[in-house]
Amino acid sequence: MQFQLSRQTNQQRAARTRTLIQIGGLLVKSGITEKLGIKIGADLQKEETQKKKAYTLLGLLILQLSVPQKIDEVENAERLGKQFLFENKDDDTDKTMKELTDNLVTV
Repeated sequence: MQFQLSRQTNQQRAARTRTLIQIGGLLVKSGITEKLGIKIGADLQKEETQKKKAYTLLGLLILQLSVPQKIDEVENAERLGKQFLFENKDDDTDKTMKELTDNLVTV
């Protein structure tokens, strides 16, 4: 029983990690990290200049979510995101996202 719970917990942890990596890849792909000067590979918790940039990113996302959205604006955003991903399909970010998520250990 304990082994089964542990296995399920590991699977949930791996799924959560995969989703977080994918979200991070989407942020990079959007160009927002570059625009804010967030260095890929930097420690956003320890490096003071990077920490400030991470706060800015989080603040921008929170502000965007606090603005009331009309349903057609959300649908347009979805279409724009899909179009952007397919137009930039061969760029390294997609490859990196796929490699990172494919290499997650699932138990």
